[in-house]
Amino acid sequence: MTDRRFALAIFLAVFSFYLLTSSREPAWGDARGMWEVATRIANDGEISIQTRWPEDIPPGQGGKYYGITPIGTSLVHLPGALLLGASHAIEPRNDGLVRPLAVHVAPAALGALACLLLFLTLLDLGIRRRTASLCAAILAVSTTTWVYARMPYSEIMQVACFLGLFRSVLRVTAEPTRRDAIWLGIWAGCLFNSKYVFASAVIGAGILIAWTYRKRLPDLKRVLAWAAIAGTPFLILALAYNYARWGSITATGYEPYLDMYFGGSAFDGAWGMLASPNKSVFLYSPPLVLAVLAMPAAFRAVPRLGYAMLVMVVPVFLVYATYRSWSGDYAWGPRFFVWAVPVLLIPIAWFIDHAGRIRRIVIAFVIVLGIGVQVLGAALYW
Repeated sequence: MTDRRFALAIFLAVFSFYLLTSSREPAWGDARGMWEVATRIANDGEISIQTRWPEDIPPGQGGKYYGITPIGTSLVHLPGALLLGASHAIEPRNDGLVRPLAVHVAPAALGALACLLLFLTLLDLGIRRRTASLCAAILAVSTTTWVYARMPYSEIMQVACFLGLFRSVLRVTAEPTRRDAIWLGIWAGCLFNSKYVFASAVIGAGILIAWTYRKRLPDLKRVLAWAAIAGTPFLILALAYNYARWGSITATGYEPYLDMYFGGSAFDGAWGMLASPNKSVFLYSPPLVLAVLAMPAAFRAVPRLGYAMLVMVVPVFLVYATYRSWSGDYAWGPRFFVWAVPVLLIPIAWFIDHAGRIRRIVIAFVIVLGIGVQVLGAALYW
């Protein structure tokens, strides 16, 4: 079996598993606006919604209410909304059965895509297929990816898009091909349309690429040109959506909340997400402990892996650390750190590849522990 077919098999297996274990609850909280925009686009060709969320959000263009999140968080739900609309046209009485499935199609698919991307990323880095597939399985069932792949929130989109951009950066910094530069632009655009805070990761990626090719200017210009060509339509989409909602291409809808929620202690946020006894990412995704232990070996083997984490993960993390509600509650683990889990998990491949008998026992224990944690999380919101 070729690597491409193996990757497809991983996607289908994980997608099926996530759908099988998915929640059957409707979109609520932050997800309600995302889903409602998708259904409005599918049914009426409109982007305004009835739900006022957050409850104190001011009206936008035409005195109407709009979803506060970027357009990408709703577009990923468009296939599910179209599925629900088609089912309703055939037999409206089935809406109660079809709606929960339709709401969770996108999260399941995006979670499976993240596992596929991790597998391909590890192959790119020279990891054996067997190890890469095991790492994909660990991501699928032993980290918070499982829990967020069964929720219609935007976190799982951020997971897939951040990993997609990260992989593209690793590939472009290894060899400046046109194909990888185009994918770089596409993933950057998708990530930006999942949440605007990731602009800092896109900038970090650009800095790393510029530094890598600082003495090869023709290669640098070619990569940036193709990435810009591929990414510009996504930027235009984001700006147009801002204008359609708020009357300005630079207005995001978050302005009333920036002073209220940002500006907290970066130390408190970092401590909470990394080391607190109730929200540490290592408690909710135990395999990350092994990944951290393997980081020195991984960075020695592939130095650009460490550089990419430094310029892409750290800036976004620091922004979230200053967010006063850094935990993202109500949530399973630190919700505003979920996007980084697959990327930080990458070094675990080196821990697995150099595992003796004792290490294999430790790996098995940590994987089982992680599965147990996710079973608890997946037991909620059925």
